[in-house]
Amino acid sequence: MVVIVSRRVYHGLICGAVLLALLLLWRSPAIRKVISKPGRVMVMIDPGHGGVDGGCQGGSMQEKNVNLRIALALKDWLKQAGIPAGLTRDGDYPLEPFGRPGRHRRDLTKRVRLIEDSGAVVFISIHCDWSSDSSRYGPAVFYHPNNEASRCLAQAVQHQLNQLAGITRREAPGDYFILRTARVPGILVEAGFLSNPAERLRLQDQRYFAAIAGAIGRGIITYLQPTLPKSTAVAFGHPKQRGE
Repeated sequence: MVVIVSRRVYHGLICGAVLLALLLLWRSPAIRKVISKPGRVMVMIDPGHGGVDGGCQGGSMQEKNVNLRIALALKDWLKQAGIPAGLTRDGDYPLEPFGRPGRHRRDLTKRVRLIEDSGAVVFISIHCDWSSDSSRYGPAVFYHPNNEASRCLAQAVQHQLNQLAGITRREAPGDYFILRTARVPGILVEAGFLSNPAERLRLQDQRYFAAIAGAIGRGIITYLQPTLPKSTAVAFGHPKQRGE
């Protein structure tokens, strides 16, 4: 007998299998001992660009600054949830100095190394988008097509961002260097379009980028929930981010 299932059902079954594998991994005494170590990072947050690399720009807004504000808010949100998180950068600076050829690739490679060295379970790379079509708006989440765990994480985060922005976007595959290279499940979040005047204005509002951080955080919790110890705050509900 041949059973035919829809693509959505198929992906749902795969995500369920991924979460079950995470749960079994977490219950391993050896893994729990490592993860419970002081200073252990579960989520690594990568604010894109920085320093001489401003990223895209809309009006007077530079992407690098928006990325960092959202990343700092997300780190704070996760801390309140009892989930230790780290940052690839916590200020306005590049990870590789300007001057020698290949700076951009070396910068990305440094980010991958920081993510992998952190021992994080997942990573979130935060960016903003730009388009010649100023009507385009809304957050989008990308995952590497060869990493099913990343797709499951992307699905959870995109769902939360859709609720925040009032859109019905699907998570999408993306062959970005950081997603392709890092040996850790991760996603790239485009928080919105700086080319859209209305969205650009919203991204200047502290309450809105705190809400974006909260939406990403809830998506992360949805993905990690089966692996989280009951002693964490997330076992009793999601924290309320200031300004959310």
